[in-house]
Amino acid sequence: MTSDRSAKKAARARMTATGEPYSTARRAVQAGPGRPAPLARPPAIDPREHAVHSRHWGVLACYLVCYEGRYSAWITGADPSEQSQVYGMPSESAGRAFVDAWQTANLLHIPWDERIATIFLLSPDTRNGILYEAAVVNVEDSAIWLACFDDTANDGGTYTLGQFADLGEALEEFAALAGRAADRLDSRQAIGQPDLFAGVLRYRAATVRADAARAALGDAIRRHQPRADGHDRLGPLWHEAGLPRESLGRVLAGEEWAWPRRPVVRPPGSRLPDTPTTTLATRTVDGHRFDLVSYRDTAGGRCIAISPRST
Repeated sequence: MTSDRSAKKAARARMTATGEPYSTARRAVQAGPGRPAPLARPPAIDPREHAVHSRHWGVLACYLVCYEGRYSAWITGADPSEQSQVYGMPSESAGRAFVDAWQTANLLHIPWDERIATIFLLSPDTRNGILYEAAVVNVEDSAIWLACFDDTANDGGTYTLGQFADLGEALEEFAALAGRAADRLDSRQAIGQPDLFAGVLRYRAATVRADAARAALGDAIRRHQPRADGHDRLGPLWHEAGLPRESLGRVLAGEEWAWPRRPVVRPPGSRLPDTPTTTLATRTVDGHRFDLVSYRDTAGGRCIAISPRST
């Protein structure tokens, strides 16, 4: 019961910070890193002043704090008046893993159509359990990120987080992780029908590598600027690459054989107590009045929310 109350409290704190619906926030909390019991009396400090490691997601932040020889993880929002979620950590390495897993969980809640590459497999043996999920995303004012949750060892799952300046390197690591997960399924036989799931992982790894290789070759073609009709000394190469001559012009224009394009992801903003709002409608339900309001969050996004009217 205590852990359930803690999860609800964490979900409500996430709702306040991000404006997400309760169901989305609760899923994010549940799917996030394993959380120990919150500290009943966290020290009265600013976690930023004692942080040895941190990750940020929009207005949210997760700090690994070392204070008086003890480690703790602090999850904070944009509003200083909101109480932080604070968890004791047994060691620095465990705390760093917790912070990175928190960031991984945030990245894995990005919608699929905003991901550059993605894999999502549900476990055949666990109800609603995720066997493997990975995503490559381009985050605004940050970098290209690779996030992965892997439970192919049937050990509760591990999180992997990577930050890249080059998309090709991120996609190669994405494929390498999927390949290693497939090997694990083959060797440990931890789930039913492991060959099918391993095959899907290897297939996705191969297709991502093929797409990246084709884009890299497209870059090389555009650098050398051959004749668009293919009638030059480089013409025989296009046959070996499986590139029809009639498509060469589109490759030179960057319309084909290019890197995957997805929108740059903007982390969620928040609604602060002093955020200006516009009331769109007012309704009374069971004697309680509610306003439908619109506002811009701290990231500049347009948002709509239902707010109880104060009496």
